[in-house]
Amino acid sequence: MIKHGYTNCAACHADPSGGELLTPYGHGISWEALSTHWGGGAGEASLREQRAVAALARAAMAKNAPRKQVEAADVNLDEDSGGAKAGAADGGKGGKAKKDDDEGAEDSATEESSSDSEEKPSEGKTAESSAAEPSPYEGMGALTGPLYGLMKPNEDLLISGSLRGAATLTPKVRFFPMQIDGYGQARFFNHLRVAGSIGVIKVPAGSPHGRAAQVTTNQGYQYNLLSRSHWLGWEFGDGQHLFRVGRLNLPFGVRMSEHTMWIREKTQTDRESDQQHGAALYLGFDKVRLELMGIAGNYQISDQFRERGYSGYVEFVIADKTAVGLNSLYTYAKNDRIYPEGLKTARQAHGAFMRMGPSPKVALLAEADLLARSRRSLGYVAFLTVDTEPLQGVHLMGTGEVLDVGFPKNGGPGGIPRSPGLGRAELGGWLSAQWFFLPHFDLRVDAMFRTDTEVLVQIHSYL
Repeated sequence: MIKHGYTNCAACHADPSGGELLTPYGHGISWEALSTHWGGGAGEASLREQRAVAALARAAMAKNAPRKQVEAADVNLDEDSGGAKAGAADGGKGGKAKKDDDEGAEDSATEESSSDSEEKPSEGKTAESSAAEPSPYEGMGALTGPLYGLMKPNEDLLISGSLRGAATLTPKVRFFPMQIDGYGQARFFNHLRVAGSIGVIKVPAGSPHGRAAQVTTNQGYQYNLLSRSHWLGWEFGDGQHLFRVGRLNLPFGVRMSEHTMWIREKTQTDRESDQQHGAALYLGFDKVRLELMGIAGNYQISDQFRERGYSGYVEFVIADKTAVGLNSLYTYAKNDRIYPEGLKTARQAHGAFMRMGPSPKVALLAEADLLARSRRSLGYVAFLTVDTEPLQGVHLMGTGEVLDVGFPKNGGPGGIPRSPGLGRAELGGWLSAQWFFLPHFDLRVDAMFRTDTEVLVQIHSYL
């Protein structure tokens, strides 16, 4: 979304740092900006969807952005793409809707859809007439609504989920359910939020994935209930700031779904099962956003592996479609969950990240972190992804990554030798294709080139 001018994740997600549960505006803009538009978006039904997305942009701003941003807002229904383009580079939770300077005069549909909704309620409108006006969500159907359009969009009750099936093609074909999760959030008194997720997972005993989020205790290759996140939050500052307590995604680096990418796996900050219990404060401003979390430990695993410490980031918008940030993490535990040695272990990760949209068809994501862990030398991990979109909804991506987790001091148990990724640099690469072929659906294929080559195919539906 960075190449569309969206630098603030809170416009589309309940978690202000991004991921999982979508807001009504997130549902609307995911269809408009992400999905392939079959038939070019023509027809009255499509026009209603476009107007709904435009109205959602204004509704999000009117609820969460300063008045000066609401008054300056302008939404343009792009004649060529048949969609409402809303930029959010200039802040506010809902962002600032920005008119495309390259377009000529607006067509009649634009004038019709914007003339009434952009008028401020205080100008020539009574409370009764305003209350009688159509909801900004009118016209949202299966293309933009939650639960495939079965649920009416509601800012105070968000319900969504993810269903993800996967298959590995090498060295042998194996099918498995990667994700079966439901998400929800209820808001009370305009400020109090109650949110959480529930799902099921099936992973082998000893797997580093999934087990840390379990709420049931089956240890074999069986299904378990899990909850990746659950929290209470209080929003303030016109909805731009949020304080939360509970089990949270760690605020660190680029928020992404590729949980096996080294940058997320080795910093232990992925969204798959690396969440921690604690308290976090998010602050969102026009050109700066930051989140800092005090980590109390993961209370869904044994006490000896619970980590205490902090994690946080600060990100600066330095250009219209460019943001750079710094991130830092420190934790301390009685034992190391990933490399159990029965000894007290401190681990650290500190680095920088970048998101950039150099052109309407290209996005760049990058991050580099230093890694420090007790009884190991200093390590590092980094990645760079180039994401191209030749056709709307079709993404072709190339990723390069490098890793050295640090060599055990004194050679470690048994005097193990240095090897790629362990005392020496290991290089990896991904070639990926992703197609958002319908609203709520995408298909993705990844070829991962590391010590071994693996091909992963995923079909994903976000409700």
